[in-house]
Amino acid sequence: FFPDSKVLIIVRNQPDLVFSNYRQYVRSGYFRTIDRFVNEMVWNAQQSMWGRLFFDQVVNITKEHFEDVLVLPFEQLAYYDEFLEKLNYFFGTTVRPSNTVVRKSPNDKSIQIIRWLNYLCRRGNGMPLYSILPTYVVGAGRHQYNRLVEHEPSHTSHKLINKWALRIGERIPVHTNHHEQFLKEYKHLFEDWFSESNQNLAKLIDTDLKKFGYIGV
Repeated sequence: FFPDSKVLIIVRNQPDLVFSNYRQYVRSGYFRTIDRFVNEMVWNAQQSMWGRLFFDQVVNITKEHFEDVLVLPFEQLAYYDEFLEKLNYFFGTTVRPSNTVVRKSPNDKSIQIIRWLNYLCRRGNGMPLYSILPTYVVGAGRHQYNRLVEHEPSHTSHKLINKWALRIGERIPVHTNHHEQFLKEYKHLFEDWFSESNQNLAKLIDTDLKKFGYIGV
């Protein structure tokens, strides 16, 4: 409908993106281990985020329909001024927002506590398939759009579990780095799936993706 639109694609190295996605799922009710989460994603690759991690294909398909396409690695935010300069040049703007953390990520202990509590109190992403889910999982407006008479599921347990898990987790010493463990354990899996895609992406956008942790580059 809008072929002259400018399209911005933000990519993130696949291991970090999957690890972050797992933590978001836990905060929304998922109670299984990260090993089970990865297995489920791979098994359901045609429908899950796993199948959308071939970024070279995403870029190529987008360029078939749009002329102005900019691809930026999420990791370039560490070089904020350069990142912002590219955005402004692409969109023809001069916006300069401050570089501030909007929502701090919880630590590993907090995530672990939330997952344990999710096991005891099933909610959100921990509910059976086809369950009616709350807005923090599916987004606002689903009930109204589909004209459901009943009220959406309560957010009370969601708020209480996350609130107290974060408070407790921040007070417990963290001795292991779950992110590093995840990268070490699943490095070869990501290499098998995405090395070729990342090599193609690096050529497409003429960017050194190795320094940003992209697998196989």
